[in-house]
Amino acid sequence: MKTDQIVRQYLWLTGIFNFGVSMSLATYVAFLISRGLNLFEVNLVNVAFFATMFLCEIPTGAFADTFGRKRSYVISCFLFSIGEIVYSQATGMAGFLLAEILAGVGRTFANGAYHAWLVDTLRHHGFQGSTKPVFRKEQMVRQFVSIPGAIIGSYVGSYDLSYPWLLGGVIGIASGTLALISMKEEYFVKRKARVLESVKEMLATAKKGIAMSGRSAPLRFLLVISMSISFSVQALNMQWQPFFGEGVRTAHFGYIWAGISLAIFLGMHYSLRFSERFGSEKVALVSCCVLSGLGMVAAALAKDYVALSLAIFLLHEIPRGAYVPLKEAFLNDSIEDRERATIISCQSAFTHLACLSGLFLSGVVANQASIGTAWIMSGVVVAIVPLLALRLKPV
Repeated sequence: MKTDQIVRQYLWLTGIFNFGVSMSLATYVAFLISRGLNLFEVNLVNVAFFATMFLCEIPTGAFADTFGRKRSYVISCFLFSIGEIVYSQATGMAGFLLAEILAGVGRTFANGAYHAWLVDTLRHHGFQGSTKPVFRKEQMVRQFVSIPGAIIGSYVGSYDLSYPWLLGGVIGIASGTLALISMKEEYFVKRKARVLESVKEMLATAKKGIAMSGRSAPLRFLLVISMSISFSVQALNMQWQPFFGEGVRTAHFGYIWAGISLAIFLGMHYSLRFSERFGSEKVALVSCCVLSGLGMVAAALAKDYVALSLAIFLLHEIPRGAYVPLKEAFLNDSIEDRERATIISCQSAFTHLACLSGLFLSGVVANQASIGTAWIMSGVVVAIVPLLALRLKPV
């Protein structure tokens, strides 16, 4: 198999699976509310997903190294899809939590394993170039397929909000079946791995990553702002559907999601200009956070003017989109190759914890006060904390 064929296969499998996932994105929260959950309970359901990912990252990574990346990815497709089908049939909190746990475990089976399969397969077939362009194309594919997927899902959901989940699950199973048939793994050699060794590795990685981040001002800076934005975006991610629900029909939620995807893509595309305009990656990162935070606050304050609030909401997604590639560049420029995996693991673990905190607190605030109050709180956090992070010094 030629390397360009491997890349095309990788991108096709990515597109098909994420097309299925996107079916429920535009109606996710509306579905949970229609089943009787309040805003706090909606966030609590999503907490189960992030908690599962946090707990399962290392064990599922060990599985992929022991039994193969292809097998791990196929299991990921099936488990995530079963979670979606369970969602379509669930009517209460227990069913939703079970679905989130299944989806969370499924997602961790793919994390790392899918990328590792691509890189090792390309190298096995003699590829010597950089894989960065492939991963950039992967992100573009994810964004583009989510637009028609979300639009189709929202129209299907206008008949019954369980249908997008069922349709997404069926497409996911088809994607997993296709991966099982088409993915090859000639390079793979099994090796032994023990659960106890995996747990020790996880603890050692966390300890080493915390120590390194504590000694390095750039890494401490990035950890603080990453946690602040991960904490803050949960309110908007989970609450935009009920926030705009009074002035927007369910069938049109897909168009809002398409606008979100296009805004994020636009921010990613112009991220380099952000860096050039502000003169440094640190200032550019902080500027993205501040602009995004101000947009959150402004969108909340303009709630009575739906069109204006929606426009501001979509505009705030542009600096959010620019933040991602700027963060990746800053992170990789701040660490040495031998420390890369440890630091990235540490950053990922702490951002998962920030997501959990953001989901919990924004759910409480939205339920006890209002969604607008939760958005204002989130906007203030992500606008102020990164500014304070600029003053961090080495320990």
